[in-house]
Amino acid sequence: MNSKNQGFLKVGFLHLVFIGLRFLSSVLLNKLVAVFAGQQGLLVFGNLRNVLSLAEVASTGGMQSGIVTLTASTPKNEHSKFLFGTIFSSIAVISLVLSVVVMIFHATLATWFFGSYSNGSTLVVLLALLLPLNGISLAIINIYNGLQLYSKVLMLNVYVTVISTLCIAAVLIYYDLEYALYATIAAIVLQFVLTVFNANRLFLDVNFRFHSETALKLVQFGLTGVVSTVLPAVSFLYIRNELVSTSSIDFAANWEAAYRLSSQVALVFIGFVSLYFFPKISESVALKSTNAVFVRFLKIGFLPFFVGVLILAISSSFLIPALYSADYLAAQSLFPIQLLGDVIRALAVFFGFVLLAQHQWKSFILCEFVSYATLLLGFYLFHESATTAVAWIYVLSNIVYLAVAFFASKFKR
Repeated sequence: MNSKNQGFLKVGFLHLVFIGLRFLSSVLLNKLVAVFAGQQGLLVFGNLRNVLSLAEVASTGGMQSGIVTLTASTPKNEHSKFLFGTIFSSIAVISLVLSVVVMIFHATLATWFFGSYSNGSTLVVLLALLLPLNGISLAIINIYNGLQLYSKVLMLNVYVTVISTLCIAAVLIYYDLEYALYATIAAIVLQFVLTVFNANRLFLDVNFRFHSETALKLVQFGLTGVVSTVLPAVSFLYIRNELVSTSSIDFAANWEAAYRLSSQVALVFIGFVSLYFFPKISESVALKSTNAVFVRFLKIGFLPFFVGVLILAISSSFLIPALYSADYLAAQSLFPIQLLGDVIRALAVFFGFVLLAQHQWKSFILCEFVSYATLLLGFYLFHESATTAVAWIYVLSNIVYLAVAFFASKFKR
């Protein structure tokens, strides 16, 4: 077995361990919240997770993919000269400004995020204070990705997941939901400490001279990151609310169950592609060898994923009742269709990463916009015609994304 395959197997194994731990963590915490805090607590806990996901993008200005790309494509002798300094300076400014803005509007944001929950403002203020730490730790982790230090990234994620899960579970059992929510946000501090501690001497000789050209590239990546986060969040929020008002809460819950489970399956694969293939795509674009990386992606990435998804689709009548309950009958028919949409999306992600590596910012944003415009338009026109129409519209939107991303990446101007 050659060194490339050994490296792939090692990264693959560690990634599977991390994904397994994260899945078990999610199941355990959801169960404990449901038992000790009830449905309202489960809703607040879920909202906090969504807010933390947005905070990851916001605290880095959406520049995570840009950090990976520039680190992978910049000669190593230039890393400490200007690249790392520019990254840390940009992240520090963005996260500090954002922190102040969130502090000023914390009451309004608390209402948007947590509704009538009484301690929502405290959660938002605490999150605002920790945004700079979140941004710096994520910057370091993405630099590791760009340097292809995959084992270090995965082990950091494993440590944070295990320690934070045990702490949150203990606080939830022995105290109450409020302190468990604080512990969830405090995991940002844990990630920062472990990340900085493991940085060793990698950043000791960093020159914090600001390089405007590099900063501009990071901002361009940041725009794509923000767009790719805001559009799906707004789109699926609209769909969820419309299903409640035009169909029923029961069907909306079934669609949410199918969508959430399918998207988690897709994120497992997309996360691995981002970790292992994105730096290689960045290098291949510079060397004009993208086709070779795509063939490798199909053989050892997409094909196993497709087989796994096929097994899940066939098992939907058993899987949905096991993970939710026997009441989610509609989700059993929606889930295989949602999986089909996410399979297409997973394939399209490769070409989306190629666009980012080619610095085709406008084309990447166009892919996102056209895809979600198709989703919203199709939903508006056909969502009342059949129960599975919502899922099939999602499939169509991802076909559109794949087509636009493929042709844009192949016909770069």
